[in-house]
Amino acid sequence: MKRMGALMLALFLVYIWAAPSALAAGETVPPAVTADAYLVMDADTGQILIEKNGWQRSYPASITKIMTIALAMEHCGGDLSQQVTVSYEAVHALVPGSSHIALQPDEVVTLRDLFHAAILASANDAANVLAEYTAGSMEAFTVLMNEKAAELGMNDTHFVNASGLHDNAHYTTAHDMAVLTRWAMTVPGFAEIFGAAEYVMPPTNKQEQERSWGTDNCMLVENKYQYEGTLGGKSGWTPEASYTMVEAVQRGGRTLLCVVLGCNQKYDKFSDSIALLDYCFENFAPVTLTAQDLTLPEVPVYYDAAAPAVGGTPLTLPADGCTVLLHSALDAGDVQAVFDVPERYLIGQPFAASMTLSLKEGLAAGSCMYAQLAQASLGVDAGAVESLLNENAKEFVDRERDWEQSGVWGILANILLAALGIVLVLAALIALRIGYVAWVKAQRRKRRLARRRMPDGEARRMGGAAQRAGSGARRTDNAAQHIDGTARQAGQPKRRNPAAAAMAGGPDAAPNSERPKRQNQSAAAMAGGPDSAARNAAIPAAPQKTAGHTPISSAAPSNTAVQASGSPALAALPAPSPTPSAPPSPSASPPHSAGRMPPPATPRPATGARHAAKPFSRRKAPPRHARH
Repeated sequence: MKRMGALMLALFLVYIWAAPSALAAGETVPPAVTADAYLVMDADTGQILIEKNGWQRSYPASITKIMTIALAMEHCGGDLSQQVTVSYEAVHALVPGSSHIALQPDEVVTLRDLFHAAILASANDAANVLAEYTAGSMEAFTVLMNEKAAELGMNDTHFVNASGLHDNAHYTTAHDMAVLTRWAMTVPGFAEIFGAAEYVMPPTNKQEQERSWGTDNCMLVENKYQYEGTLGGKSGWTPEASYTMVEAVQRGGRTLLCVVLGCNQKYDKFSDSIALLDYCFENFAPVTLTAQDLTLPEVPVYYDAAAPAVGGTPLTLPADGCTVLLHSALDAGDVQAVFDVPERYLIGQPFAASMTLSLKEGLAAGSCMYAQLAQASLGVDAGAVESLLNENAKEFVDRERDWEQSGVWGILANILLAALGIVLVLAALIALRIGYVAWVKAQRRKRRLARRRMPDGEARRMGGAAQRAGSGARRTDNAAQHIDGTARQAGQPKRRNPAAAAMAGGPDAAPNSERPKRQNQSAAAMAGGPDSAARNAAIPAAPQKTAGHTPISSAAPSNTAVQASGSPALAALPAPSPTPSAPPSPSASPPHSAGRMPPPATPRPATGARHAAKPFSRRKAPPRHARH
C-alpha cells in the first residue's frame, strides 16, 4: 500500500508539472481532425489562417452546388419570383439513387423554390433546372462554371456537372472552395439562401401537395453541434468524396470560412469544423503594419522613357496600413515582406507594385499558423514625385512627339500661345521705347530750367562792351602823350589832352566830379557816339608819309610856330593834316630818338557816329539742346 501510494503521488506530481507545458504546446498547434484536408480563411481579407493539404485535389460532392446557386443568383439579379419550366433533360439526367425533390417535366416552379431545394435538400434535379435557366443547357453551364473558376483563381478545380455527382474529372481543393464561397457571399441574395434552415414549397401545376425541407447543417440549428455565429453552410457526400462541408461563421466582427474534405463519419465534418474555428477565433487577432514596421524600397522615377531618371521615390502602403491576423504567440516583428516592384516608375503610366507578407523563417511558433499572411498593392509617394520634378531643372519631354500626339487642336493651341508670346515681347519693347523717350525729355527739361536760373546773358554782354570802351579811352590818352612827347622833342610847348590831364590830375584837370563824365565821353567816342567827331577833330593827327612833301595846313598855327623856331630838322617835317584822324594803335611804341617820327595814324572816317568803330560783340552760342 505504501508503495502504491508513493507511485500515485509521483504520477500526480509529474502530471501537474507537465500539464502546463502540454497546454502551452497545444495552444500553438492547430487541433488534430479526421478530415483529409481543411482550410480556414478570413472572408474579409482572404488571409489563410491554418490549413492542411489545402491544395490537394479532392472530390467535392454536393458542395459543388455553391457554384451553381451563386451563378444562377447572379444571373437573375436577385428576382427570385421568376418562374421556370422544368425540362425533360433536367429530370432524366439524374443518376439512380441520387438526391432529388421529384420535379416533373413541364412543371412550373419559381427560382425561390429551386434555390431552397438545392441548398436544403441538395436536390440534383433542381440544380439541373437552374443550370438550364442560367446558360440554356447543362453542358453550356459547365463551361460557365469553369470560366468563373478560372476568373477567381481556382487553378486546381474543374467542374463537369452542376450537381456534384461523382466524375473523375470533377474535382477541387479546400483552398479553391474557400475562394469560391468568399465570392459567392458577395452575390446579392446568396447569403440569405446559404443560411436558410427550412422551406415549404407551395403546390405547382404538377404537384398538388406542399414540399418542405429542413437543413442538415447541425451547426446552424439547435443541437449539440450548433455553433454560435454560423451564417450558413453546405454539406456533401459521395462514396468517392466521403463527407465534405463548407461553413461561414461570424464572431467579434470577423467572418471565417471553414472547408473540410474527406471526413470519414457523417458528424465528423461538424466536429472538425468546430475545433478548427475555435482555434482560430481564440488565438488570432488583427495587427496593423505601417511603414515603420516594414522597410519599403524606392523606385526610380522617369519623366519620359527616353530621359534619365529624376531620382527615386519610396513606395507607400494603403492609407489605412496593412492589417493581418497573427497568432497570439507572434507580433509584428515576426513578419517579413517580399516586394514585387517594376524597374521604374514612368509618370502618367500604370504602376503595379505588390508586397507579400509572410512569417520569418526559423520561427519556433511557425507551425501555429499558415506562413503566408497576405498580399497588398503598393503605390508611390505623390508628394515625393512632385518634389523631384520641381527640383530637377532639365526638360524631359519630346516636343515633336507631343505635337504629333496632340492633334490639330493641340497644334492650334501651341500656335496661339506662340503668337501671344510674340505680342507680349513687342509690347515690352514699345513700353521700353516710350520710357526712354520720356526720360530724354525729362533730362532736357532739367537743363532748360538750369539755364533759366543763370545770370542774364544780355547784361554780361553790356559789361564786356563797357570794358572795351575803357580800353579805347586809354589808347586815346596814350596817343596824346605820344604827340606831346614829340612836340617837346621839337621844342614846342607841351600840349596836354584834356582827357589825359584830367586822368593825370594836372592844372587842366577837371574837377573830380567831372572825371567820370569825361571817361564816359571817351568810351562813347570809341563806341561811335554823336559827339565823337568833334572831340576827335581836336586831337592832332600824326603826319603821314607821302611820295612828296605835303604842305602843312594853316589850321594848326601852333605847329607852324614850332617849326619856325625849331631846328632845321624839325622844320623839314611835314605839317599835320587838318583832317581828323583816329588815335594811334595801342601797339605803337614812342620813337627811340628825336630824329624819328611815329608812323602816321590811320585817318578816322568823317562820316560821323554811323561809321564809328563798333565794340566787340561775342556771338551768342546756340542752346545745347539745338545741337541734337
